[in-house]
Amino acid sequence: MIFFEKCLSHDLLKNELNRFCITCEASICKHCVKDSGHKDHKLLTIYRHVYQNAVPISEMEIHIDCDNIQSYKCNKMWVVSLNPLPHKGSGIHIEDDESCYVCKRKLIDPERFRFCSITCKVYNLFLIPSAR
Repeated sequence: MIFFEKCLSHDLLKNELNRFCITCEASICKHCVKDSGHKDHKLLTIYRHVYQNAVPISEMEIHIDCDNIQSYKCNKMWVVSLNPLPHKGSGIHIEDDESCYVCKRKLIDPERFRFCSITCKVYNLFLIPSAR
């Protein structure tokens, strides 16, 4: 999914694609919610946190168990990253207990978290069944 691009359906101010319609499986803007019949659909608001797409835990935990996913404070709310975060420092994958189980990125608190993003947790749950 692409977020934070201009909405091609609405040539208006503040038309960035910063919402995800779960019902339609589409990136949409705030004008799409009003004008295109998404009003009664299941929606997630997407935020930018350190140049990464993130979703508030309060919105996401309704759809997926967010336990063990590294969380961050963004605009006074706790969010989780949709995709793996960039590597800190050298960019080398870390093969130890302090890294994400899937992508091996360093975790802030490895005693609390196992994954750096929703993508990594879902990948671990559904694509690596032997790793559980």
